[in-house]
Amino acid sequence: MLYIIYSAGLRISEVLHLKSVDLDIDRGLIYIHSSKHNKDRVTLVSKNTYQIVQQYLKVYQPQVWSFEGPTRQPYSVRSVNAIIK
Repeated sequence: MLYIIYSAGLRISEVLHLKSVDLDIDRGLIYIHSSKHNKDRVTLVSKNTYQIVQQYLKVYQPQVWSFEGPTRQPYSVRSVNAIIK
C-alpha cells in the first residue's frame, strides 16, 4: 500500500478502495474510480512498485479488494495511518 501511495500519488482512501480489476499490472496503470469530486482517473505505476504489487498479489491472492484485511474487507483509513506513523 505504501509503495502505491508514494509512487502513484494516491490518497489513502483511493488505495483502500482499489479492486483487483483496477490494477492493470501488464500496462503499469491503476484505474481510480470515484476519486475526489467523483471523478475517475488513471495513474502510472513505477517498475519497482509494479514488481512489489505483483509479488503481493501472488502471495496474498486478494478476492475483491486489492488490499484486504483478515476478514476479506478493505483495511480502515486509521489502520493505514497507524502504519505510516
